[in-house]
Amino acid sequence: MAKHSMEFLTTYPEVREYSFVKELTSGALNGSWKAVNKNNQNFYAIKSILKTSFQTPEQNAKFLNEIYILKQVNNKYIASLVDLIDDSNAYHVVTELPEGVCLREYIETNGPLSEKSVKDIIAKLFYIAYYTREQLGFKYCNINAENIYVDSNGTMTKYLLGSESSISSSANNPKIIPFLAPEFLSTQKFHPNSDTWCFGCITFFSLTTRIPFLGATPEATIKAILTSHETIPDTVSEPGKQFIERCLIKNPLMRLNLNDLYSVSFLENVPMETPQTSNERRFSGTYIEDKEKTAHLSALSQARRCSEAFASGDGPSAFAKKPMVKVSYKSGFSGLKRTAAKGKTETHLG
Repeated sequence: MAKHSMEFLTTYPEVREYSFVKELTSGALNGSWKAVNKNNQNFYAIKSILKTSFQTPEQNAKFLNEIYILKQVNNKYIASLVDLIDDSNAYHVVTELPEGVCLREYIETNGPLSEKSVKDIIAKLFYIAYYTREQLGFKYCNINAENIYVDSNGTMTKYLLGSESSISSSANNPKIIPFLAPEFLSTQKFHPNSDTWCFGCITFFSLTTRIPFLGATPEATIKAILTSHETIPDTVSEPGKQFIERCLIKNPLMRLNLNDLYSVSFLENVPMETPQTSNERRFSGTYIEDKEKTAHLSALSQARRCSEAFASGDGPSAFAKKPMVKVSYKSGFSGLKRTAAKGKTETHLG
């Protein structure tokens, strides 16, 4: 299917029971309108898409199918799709209006978030990632600093879930490219661990105000994502550094997966809830002691070597260029194990 860019209306005074108030400019809602519902006086966000954007009936049908899927979303952290208004010239997509501004705008204006606020955001994104996989069948959430909205205190209010088409077009958006996982940039395919790459980028940016791998041009950014390694500032705590490092491993097979988030020191005692059970799980282990850091650093070094081989195309890879060759990695990271010793339980690297 040929790629196309959607055309958006920029002036539209009224649609059915909605009166347009002002144009929105923050984050993923840029180009949408804030509108008031004349019946209930509530505010919503409306994006008006010209029907001429769809070059074929198949593109139009795909868009409507994606809207149908998004209409089924029922998640406390995802902005709801309220309605789709179909008139002769355009589709008007009505969504819940998130409180606040996008994370990028907040950080650029107010500086870094506290670790407590960042952990809260990661816990909510964890919930969203589980929900979209289990309930909607999504392989990837496309998490970035444009579709996370926070209030005046830096607390996450809502996440804007995009359609499959919007995710596919992310590679053309210079504000989203820095958050895309290397496997997508190199193969145009996502991996189950692509979301945790985004978690690492969000954590790095929120704690340092610096977007990792950001180049002067989109091409330079892509090259940096595929080949460079970021130095994490000393202002980030040791558990925070370890979390970022394990999320930003270029080889997705060596990267943290969603279940690993239950056992990382950075998220110790953070409520980790899943939509299926609505139960909170907390990691209650101990922080990695100095004598155990050597094992962590050794494992990280091994993972980096594998990642460099992955990025350069050398060595074994899940994305090996040789046809009909399947190679898998065993993670180089020591897992957290619990063992009983003399009647008490301790947590250590094994």
